[in-house]
Amino acid sequence: AATDNILLVVRSGEQIMGDVFTTTKRPSLEIAVRGTAPLAKVHIIRNNRYVYSTEPKKREASIRYTDMDAKEGQTNYYYVRVEQADGNLAWASPMWITYKQP
Repeated sequence: AATDNILLVVRSGEQIMGDVFTTTKRPSLEIAVRGTAPLAKVHIIRNNRYVYSTEPKKREASIRYTDMDAKEGQTNYYYVRVEQADGNLAWASPMWITYKQP
């Protein structure tokens, strides 16, 4: 969802926003965002807590995040929130990811 024509795509490998899945690799997110104004902040949220934030200060950003703190056997939900310099927002649907070691 967005308050302007902000393009936000969040994937985890072949998985997309809204998916529920298990992985044998540490959970990772690939984020592509194209705003209508400079991006003030991009936040990654896990289980309702900020785990990563960056300030791109440009209209486009590509970010890759790997959760090195994910606990084996635990399911976490992740989503991305974007704030533009002009106050417009975008946010992604969450992904529920269970990390299990092979």
